[in-house]
Amino acid sequence: MYLAVLSLAHQPYLDEEKLAALAASNLPLEEKLGVFLENFLSKLNEGNGWHGRVFARELLAPSVQLSDFVNSECMGKIQSVRKIISEAAGISENNPALLPCMLSVMAPCMMFIVAGNRIPGPVREITAMQTKTLTEHFKRFSLAGLKATKAFHHIK
Repeated sequence: MYLAVLSLAHQPYLDEEKLAALAASNLPLEEKLGVFLENFLSKLNEGNGWHGRVFARELLAPSVQLSDFVNSECMGKIQSVRKIISEAAGISENNPALLPCMLSVMAPCMMFIVAGNRIPGPVREITAMQTKTLTEHFKRFSLAGLKATKAFHHIK
């Protein structure tokens, strides 16, 4: 039953079909990353209270069902995100350096799931920013890190 709750809570954040279509699209890589981030961040700012609280709990104290959930519902989404970030980074999807890149792009977004707008101070100020402004910052920041990672791995 809890697996069904996880599934329902996850639906507003990343639609598998839309994500796969975006990953396969011919959009320029920077725009593709921007669309991905904007779609994800806009969902975080919609205030889906219980959805975020379920995932915050899973991120901070994973249940035994989380592994089943990831295996049954997230593998396609993870593959699409891998493709998008691989293109943006210019790093092969099979390169082990890509996984830390995925984490680096996704971790700030996940922080919003955990914190929401419930934490006073700078985090609340950031969550109050317009989605477009926040997306543009995350995109620039992510692209700079991805380009630096690519350059680092070409040096080796």
